[in-house]
Amino acid sequence: MRAHFSQPRTWLFLLIAGILLGWSGPFGTFGDLAPVPRLLYWLIVVTATYATGVFVHGWAARALALRHAGFWRATLAGGLLTGAAVTLVLLAINWAGLGLAPAGGGYLLVMTANAVGASLLISIALALAGRET
Repeated sequence: MRAHFSQPRTWLFLLIAGILLGWSGPFGTFGDLAPVPRLLYWLIVVTATYATGVFVHGWAARALALRHAGFWRATLAGGLLTGAAVTLVLLAINWAGLGLAPAGGGYLLVMTANAVGASLLISIALALAGRET
């Protein structure tokens, strides 16, 4: 993980993604946040969730021996575990930064569905991109 985060292209990717999301303001942030706080919010979200994803997916692959579980089982399990961890990170960021307490079934359900869905899609895309044919 340290080697991955010491690469300038990783930080460039995070910066570009954070700026694009901060500029476009998805998930209602365009209307809810002024431009500078919105940009900062998305830079923090992108960096924190990416770091969480790299750590959790890497840990799951080693600790749970997912590499020996078969391609699809490992990819889906890694994506689900990553999604669960990313959900917790997003809930913490939204509570600390926006004052959105993690209460209410609707909020938790939408947050979890978004985080797990995105994590699964990213996990599948990266696994297929790295898969030897």
